[in-house]
Amino acid sequence: SSLTTIFSTILGTWINANFQGDQFLAVTDKMVTATNNVFKTVAKELLPTPAKAHYAFNLRDLAKVFQGVLMADVKTLSDTSDLQRLWIHECNRVFQDRLINDEDRSWFKSLMVKQLSEVFEAEYDTIVTDRLMFGDYQIPNADPKLYCQVQDFEKLVKTMEV
Repeated sequence: SSLTTIFSTILGTWINANFQGDQFLAVTDKMVTATNNVFKTVAKELLPTPAKAHYAFNLRDLAKVFQGVLMADVKTLSDTSDLQRLWIHECNRVFQDRLINDEDRSWFKSLMVKQLSEVFEAEYDTIVTDRLMFGDYQIPNADPKLYCQVQDFEKLVKTMEV
């Protein structure tokens, strides 16, 4: 489809410019396929109701996942599992953060586990071993801002409290 072509071109260009090795190139199609699958499933299954009026997902949400991936500091992404963690975080940020109850969040996590297994051929619990968060606020006043995985949550809390 045209969406696949658009996002494969954008992501592929970014990966080609920033990473060496065929294993990174293989992530392009997998990430685009998995993101499309997540978007289509969420849009089909999590329909708006009076209590969940904000469950209206559109193509902007799909684009936000890729926008977040492209913001990452490539120096902190050393292997494909780092890219997979980043992708999971971005899907969580765009889709899961809007979900209002544990049932929906659990359903979404199952969807992510399935996509990681079927598309990336990876195990969720191997990729995500701890809390998962990326952000550009870990180093105050950094120029440019470095969007990377939060490794030390105690340090993050201290940074935020200052």
